Amino acid sequence: MHSSTPTVWHHGTGRTTRSTCVRVGSAIIWVWLSACVHDVGSGHRLSEGSEDAGVAEMHSQDGVDAQESELATALAPSSAAQTDLRATRPPGIAIVDPTPVPDNLYLGMVTVNTSTTQCSGVLIADDRVITAAHCVCTERYVGANICQTEAVVEFRPNPVSGQRGPRIRGTVTWHPGYNPSWTDREIENDLAIVDMDRTAPSYARPFDVSPHPVPTGSRVTLLGFGFTGQDCDGPLGRLNSGTARIDEFVDGRRIMQFNDPVVCDGDSGGPVLFRNKLVGIHSGLFPTVLHGLVTKSIAVSPYFDWIKGLTCSTALWSRCSGKGPICQCSRGVGDCDSDADCKPSNVCHHDVGEQFGYHPTFDVCAPPGQLAGTCSCSNSGFRNMCAAAVNNCSAGYSPICSPRQESGSARCGGCSCQ
Repeated sequence: MHSSTPTVWHHGTGRTTRSTCVRVGSAIIWVWLSACVHDVGSGHRLSEGSEDAGVAEMHSQDGVDAQESELATALAPSSAAQTDLRATRPPGIAIVDPTPVPDNLYLGMVTVNTSTTQCSGVLIADDRVITAAHCVCTERYVGANICQTEAVVEFRPNPVSGQRGPRIRGTVTWHPGYNPSWTDREIENDLAIVDMDRTAPSYARPFDVSPHPVPTGSRVTLLGFGFTGQDCDGPLGRLNSGTARIDEFVDGRRIMQFNDPVVCDGDSGGPVLFRNKLVGIHSGLFPTVLHGLVTKSIAVSPYFDWIKGLTCSTALWSRCSGKGPICQCSRGVGDCDSDADCKPSNVCHHDVGEQFGYHPTFDVCAPPGQLAGTCSCSNSGFRNMCAAAVNNCSAGYSPICSPRQESGSARCGGCSCQ
């Protein structure tokens, strides 16, 4: 075994360590050389998640006296919630200039807090928040990870009264495929959903989760409560926004990659927005051969059915809900109770189920105005695409299937004449 020349400094909240590149056979492993010292600051972080691959066992409960030269601690690129860019960003590469978000915008942005971490999070229904799984789970690259089952969601202040936002406890479900991957330099399936004990304040509006992939090269908006500035030395806890272009997709298009560092500590779990819809969740900063330190975010469209399944009811009579855009029904789908249960440009038509292939008493979402005939859809057998099975639409109207393609949480059947 011999030591190669590169040396990398790792900075997290309250700790500074140096790693050196050691080659064991054909594998390169980062070995901690200096002791880690955790200090408790303002309560925003004790030692967020950086105990990858067993570092938690290396510290005393007070977070002092780290053992040195433990190869098991080497298997972890840092997440956005724990890597300080002041020492790792190459010269000339700057984080997109942050813009403070006004107090009355993006009120569905929250912080997700556990006993050891503070991350950003996104309200997607009046009782659900999505964040990064590594915010509640360890990041061990060897052995099993341990995840916390509870978190506290804190909302922004009331924009009218200025009163501090509520703190609401919730139960956490992380993606079953959560996997910090050293070989791929990423955290796979890095998503978690918080089911809150009570609903969000009325001023907090849920974000719309997009089921559609976003093209490479798209300019997107980034939000987070993390540190700010070119050196990530600006204050923590203020909501800021920035913009960047998606450079490429990796991991079967499940991860979007920005070939520069575009987030700071505390931004993990925050959103990537495209045309004001949620398309990604910040995962972290990872070293690459071609681009140095890059930002990776989890694309939400491949996980849409999983997210919706943990957020919305699957029961036929309650699957249309106004609790969040992800739970609203599109045209030709029921059962709805009010217009709020339907996607924009649709209203809830009562007792019209027979025209859509449902029970006659079903209430169905459809464009406003008189319904022009009846139709129903079924699986065509080609790539699960939905096609009209019954077409009794009036002259000049065509059957429109909704959904257009069958998936785990969306079945063919809904149809409207338009």
